[in-house]
Amino acid sequence: MPEGKVPILSSKSGYINTQQILSPHGGCLTVLENNLVLPFHLERVYCISGLNEHTPERGRHAHHTLWQIMTSVSGSCDVVLDDGCTVQTIRILPDGWSILLGPLLWHSMKNFSRECVLMVGASDIYREEDYIRDYSAFLAAAGKNRK
Repeated sequence: MPEGKVPILSSKSGYINTQQILSPHGGCLTVLENNLVLPFHLERVYCISGLNEHTPERGRHAHHTLWQIMTSVSGSCDVVLDDGCTVQTIRILPDGWSILLGPLLWHSMKNFSRECVLMVGASDIYREEDYIRDYSAFLAAAGKNRK
């Protein structure tokens, strides 16, 4: 458990220490590498940018099989995690700690700081059929998975 962090209670989630390298030339390099910190093989990386305090809630979905890691490379936001039993809000900061998002974990992001930039690494390419966008369908899938 990282010092000063709220424990993540949702199943299929947790913190991952993402490598951050402070450059002697200025700035910070945030690194996601296969086989070092990720519990899955990285197939896709994308950034969500143009976020600020006026951006509405994003996400609001789950995935059937996809694993993801989310890190803030600039700014902060709240990540809401819901495994069908436990709902928890975690503040994500550009502090070297990322959030692991497993399959069948409903998640959303909100309360963005000015100029927030999120970097997400995923275990597969974009596949619309992997998304669960209806909360009732998510609860049904999550409930079946627990039996």
